[in-house]
Amino acid sequence: MRHLSFLLVLVSAVLLSACSASSITAPIVSAPGTGGAQPHGATVVGPAFPVAAVNAAPLAYKIYVTNSGPASKTGSVTTYGIKGNKIRPTITKGLDYPVGVAVDRHGKIYVTSFLTNTVTTYYPNGTGAPLTITTGLDHPVGVKVDASGKIYVANLEGGSGGSGYVSTYQPDGTQTTPTIVSGIDEAWGVTVDAKGKIYVTNFAGGNVTTYTSKGAPTTPTITTGKSSLPLGVAVDAKGKIYVNQSGNNILTTYMPDGKRTIPTITGLSTPQGVSVDAHGKIFVANYGNNTVTTYTSTGKRTTPTITSGLSGPTGITLH
Repeated sequence: MRHLSFLLVLVSAVLLSACSASSITAPIVSAPGTGGAQPHGATVVGPAFPVAAVNAAPLAYKIYVTNSGPASKTGSVTTYGIKGNKIRPTITKGLDYPVGVAVDRHGKIYVTSFLTNTVTTYYPNGTGAPLTITTGLDHPVGVKVDASGKIYVANLEGGSGGSGYVSTYQPDGTQTTPTIVSGIDEAWGVTVDAKGKIYVTNFAGGNVTTYTSKGAPTTPTITTGKSSLPLGVAVDAKGKIYVNQSGNNILTTYMPDGKRTIPTITGLSTPQGVSVDAHGKIFVANYGNNTVTTYTSTGKRTTPTITSGLSGPTGITLH
């Protein structure tokens, strides 16, 4: 199965992060420690907010993180306050290697389970909500909910030639259009900007492809290179694009037209999820060393650093 091969590639990325430093591009930001683990998932970024700030969390928010391990368990979603303190809820029911997490404008939580091909939903207090999506999923990883409540899911497999696709759903879970296949090469992260443009990271393709709200390919296409293994993607309220390169242990940023910009954050440890708040503060889920590290909008390391309750952190979102 294709997903077994990609897991082996990610294991190699974790081992690489433990043995060598990433190339340095200013500003340089180092994340502490490295480690080995067997990743199972992807990332998702950005909750749904009013259109003016669809990818930016307000100043008072909770931090939600999916944990794909340990291997003996089926994973969890852990929640933290703005200072990084662990708070309720912790979600474990209905999960099996959760990878992506999103929160809609009402506070409902959406989680992809990679091994059971489901998206499960939860009320803000963590209790199970009625909606469970199983239709049209094939190893789902990233998930995003836009301001209207429409749900976007990146599927690692299936689609044309088995290279993955993005499926979309109405708020009630009914599958709708578009289904995006063109340009997809093992879809991983997915997000949507304030104008409805869809951004998809392609794990095998080494790029970020973009689409209109109707699913037609558009610009920019951002090429990070096949060895970069791009996972998490976020877009802030100004259209700036953030991409985690797990193969290079860095986060790179781009202008709305796709041109490379600053900051570049180095020294990460198999980074998967990324999310950005309303001030441009950047949150990165580091799978390789079980941390969430945070950075200012200029790339300087800041607080909090989260370690409590993390085990193979994959997705991260703010609400």
